[in-house]
Amino acid sequence: MIKNREIKINYGSFVLLITIFLSSLSLLYLIYSNFPNLDEDEKQYIKVPRNIDDAKNIGQVLKKYNQDHFGSVLAAYFFAYVFLQTFAIPGSIFLSILSGFLYPFPLALTLVCTCSALGASLCYTLSALVGRRIVLIFLEHKIIQWKLKVSKLKNDMFWYIVFLRITPLVPNWFMNLSSPIIEIPIKPFLFGTFVGVAPPSLIYISAGTTLNELTSSSSFISAKSIAGLILVSILALAPIVLPKLFPKFFTKYFSNMELLKKIPQNLWKAFKYYSYFYVGTNYLCPVSMVVCKGESMEPTIRENDVLLTEKVSVRRQHLKNNDIIIFKHPFKSDRTVCKRVAIDGYEEYEEFEDSDENFISFVNVTVRGDNKSSSHDSRDYGPIPYGLIESRAVMKLWPLKDFKVFKRDV
Repeated sequence: MIKNREIKINYGSFVLLITIFLSSLSLLYLIYSNFPNLDEDEKQYIKVPRNIDDAKNIGQVLKKYNQDHFGSVLAAYFFAYVFLQTFAIPGSIFLSILSGFLYPFPLALTLVCTCSALGASLCYTLSALVGRRIVLIFLEHKIIQWKLKVSKLKNDMFWYIVFLRITPLVPNWFMNLSSPIIEIPIKPFLFGTFVGVAPPSLIYISAGTTLNELTSSSSFISAKSIAGLILVSILALAPIVLPKLFPKFFTKYFSNMELLKKIPQNLWKAFKYYSYFYVGTNYLCPVSMVVCKGESMEPTIRENDVLLTEKVSVRRQHLKNNDIIIFKHPFKSDRTVCKRVAIDGYEEYEEFEDSDENFISFVNVTVRGDNKSSSHDSRDYGPIPYGLIESRAVMKLWPLKDFKVFKRDV
């Protein structure tokens, strides 16, 4: 049990905690002061988002500067997210949604999981070093109750943390603050958080790809997504529950469950290899080949034509009118579509006349097929979010007799 003598107030802890908070706030201000010069009407939107409208406003501002100041925007996002998590300040959900609007899906998911795990671990560390007595003053009874449950799961702590991060049974801020007090080790806490926040983050990031169409913070929650989270939660509990339900089976086939104990390490290795693969295919080798299907781009592109595509111009938002692009269908995520950028008739773009070339910075993109009678495009589903675009077609490789380099508008 937690003894009463341990919760006598210590004003030194308050002073130290406030000092750390103000120092962190100063770091955020330093990042903000080195941010690109914002227009006066844009400065009002640079704040912690509290609702979908705030997220939309800050998203439009950051999207504008993300092209030429990628590092500054990424640093500001990273430190803001970690700051909110470290000091248990609400708003990180909207930053998760915002990541889907600003970055490609794999980068957004990695960023959100990393910021969540790092921020939660810093909160854990602060609670262990200076916040123990402060936390016990307000949460002693709840912490004692949770400690009794946790003490029964010492050997399955990683999977228990994963389960709690997926489900809303224990608030994240309470888990971050109380975990060091009830002696949850930092290693399963850190890696369990990294893995556990991924499933709900998938929903938030997916919602961010259509940020401009969201009307409220609950509009992207569906029965399907809730069912998915429940299923993943059950899977997270499986390594804890199944060995207890079938002890003879697991003892016989898993050698005293040594294999199960290695699962967290194997998950971490799998994540590392995936990161190497993602960086290699998307940054070190930012090209790919695409086999086209359908008639919507005839006569320019026909059934089974093979295209060489590049991702740099998409990533840097250096697209032009009439570029042929590859993107995810806005309503059928399992389908990839090839269409042409069509600026005429749509106003949400900006030309940079001071640069050597007039590139276009998009918020949403109007697309059309060359074969209008057989094409489903923006005439049917409207402009697509920029985050759905994957690459730009450079040339047609196959068939050889139709080899062609796609020229760009000047």
